[in-house]
Amino acid sequence: MSSAAKYYNIISSVYDELYGGEQRRKYELLYRFLGKGLLLDAGCGTGLLSEFLAERKLCCEYIGVDVSIGMIQVARRKGRRGSFIVGCVEYLPFRRCVFDYVVAVTLVQNLLDIGVFIKEAVRVLRKGGVLIVTVLLKKRDLVNDVLDAAFHNGLRLMCCIWAPRSADEILVFVK
Repeated sequence: MSSAAKYYNIISSVYDELYGGEQRRKYELLYRFLGKGLLLDAGCGTGLLSEFLAERKLCCEYIGVDVSIGMIQVARRKGRRGSFIVGCVEYLPFRRCVFDYVVAVTLVQNLLDIGVFIKEAVRVLRKGGVLIVTVLLKKRDLVNDVLDAAFHNGLRLMCCIWAPRSADEILVFVK
């Protein structure tokens, strides 16, 4: 089990209380890039994005994947719409070209190899699909890693949003 999985298993019962507000501020910024279709929430945690989308009545199908069993258990207990799967975002259990959106909020700083995740995200994204990645400003050096991996895998940068209120940089790519 990875150190990230262990950490998030430990804090899963209090995650929403600790980070819910911060995550919602990020969702407010990235929400405008989402629409109808199938959405993969990579590193979904306790399903906060699923809740946010349900509140906004966004008509997309939702699948969340997280390496932490504890976080997935919390997400499932909430009873929100969508499916929650325990899994590794570097080896996604999905066919090629099935998702319209892949969203990775507060994920990349926990990965050993960002390039492997980006390659997997591109694999499961449909042509014209959107990949949204947030990078913590305190880990801003990872922005270049995300950009390098995205361009290497054929993604185009649609926009970059610096979000000081949420302490993140948000990168939006199109396949």
